[in-house]
Amino acid sequence: MSDGSGYELVLSFAGLDFGANAEHAFVHGFEAGQIWQRMMAGREAEIDLTCHAANRVLLERAAASQGWALEIDELPDCGGTYIHVKLAKKTAPRGNPHGLRIAT
Repeated sequence: MSDGSGYELVLSFAGLDFGANAEHAFVHGFEAGQIWQRMMAGREAEIDLTCHAANRVLLERAAASQGWALEIDELPDCGGTYIHVKLAKKTAPRGNPHGLRIAT
């Protein structure tokens, strides 16, 4: 919902655990933001990448809210730090008649 500043809540960060280290939280948030931007730009029907495992839940929420199919593969040689992600656009984003986006 807009607060007049031009910003709105699109995805909830509630319940996400990026650890106690603020630097790591920033890195994970920046990475998730880049992926979100690629999803929203509409230039790619498929996105294939490796990212931090800490972003798993956020990517699940982003994919569900924007109509992307999501496949996640564990990378056993990375000790649980990274995951391989495949996103494929399948539907238009869900919305409501009031113009608010629905985040899951």
